[in-house]
Amino acid sequence: MNTRHLITCALAVAAVASVLAVPGFASAKVGGTFDWHVGDKFLTDLDPLFGPDNATADNGDYVILIGTGTFNAATKAADGGGTFEHHHDDGSLFATGTWTASGVISFVSYGTAAPFPTTFFGGKLALRVAATPAGEGAPTLPGTLTVYCLIGSPPSGFEEGVRLNVYDLINFNMPSGGNTLFVSTS
Repeated sequence: MNTRHLITCALAVAAVASVLAVPGFASAKVGGTFDWHVGDKFLTDLDPLFGPDNATADNGDYVILIGTGTFNAATKAADGGGTFEHHHDDGSLFATGTWTASGVISFVSYGTAAPFPTTFFGGKLALRVAATPAGEGAPTLPGTLTVYCLIGSPPSGFEEGVRLNVYDLINFNMPSGGNTLFVSTS
């Protein structure tokens, strides 16, 4: 690699680093602690249409989710959880239960935007979760919950809402209603 190429690369890295350090830039808030909200009372108190959240699987089954908790983007710690209802594509109820968050897989901040409070952030959060259907002796099912909030500067092609992949069972991979939110607490 020649010296000119090294200097060009170094300048490019410095430029990216300086942009990321600008407050309010979509990726600037990558650490810190947040509350997360998925179609919960906090959101429905703002607007009754903001909950619950829904996601649909390729076979037409859908899941209804409500939940809240906290996470730390730097340490990848997460807690909280909520409830779920799994319906078949004809609307019949298949299972209900609870789910809990146990850690952050990844978080990408989209930043904040007016007219929202500066503590309201958009982003994409992937959580490790475990779902436990109601009923004695029901197994705990591991999965990933991905939460999309489109405040700030999200990339194109995403919808507000959630996706839930219950490993080796079903993947509710199409957000189909509801709202989410990340609120900075530090």
